[in-house]
Amino acid sequence: TRLVAMLAQKVDPARYRAHVWFLGADGPLASYVRATTGAEVRVINWPQGARNPIGAWRFSRALREYNFAIVHQHFGARSVRWLVRRRTRAGLIVHIHGQPHGMVTSGADVVIACSNAVAQFVQGISPQVIPNGSETLTSVSCGSQSGRLLGTACRLVPSKGIIYLIRAVASLRTE
Repeated sequence: TRLVAMLAQKVDPARYRAHVWFLGADGPLASYVRATTGAEVRVINWPQGARNPIGAWRFSRALREYNFAIVHQHFGARSVRWLVRRRTRAGLIVHIHGQPHGMVTSGADVVIACSNAVAQFVQGISPQVIPNGSETLTSVSCGSQSGRLLGTACRLVPSKGIIYLIRAVASLRTE
């Protein structure tokens, strides 16, 4: 969500108005984007994705309310792209953050992968690799240049495998 907030902050307000939509329940991520950007934040109740036709109808109806130039999709599957294609004339960017194991990017005009490792799993359009947070990490000061620095910048969730980094760093202390 910080990446989405950063992108929304970078939108040139003279050319575009940023909208950030969450397809699910309202919560702290939507509140964070509201508090840190000038984007219009909207929560569309669409739990269970394509298995929920009422949620798809809500999303479809909401798309018709605007004349979007670009839709930058960070979450959701083919059903999201299918509806964007049928309800708008917007250019469609699909941004992939995890390891999608054969993710098909049908309907996208541009695909962005957060790493080369993620890019290798994308089928269809060849993705552009743009590491998450690359702009913000360049300004981080790490103190002394004489020591070694080891770390990561990511959400603290089990799927990121932080436990392996912690174990590896702990084993380095003994060596």
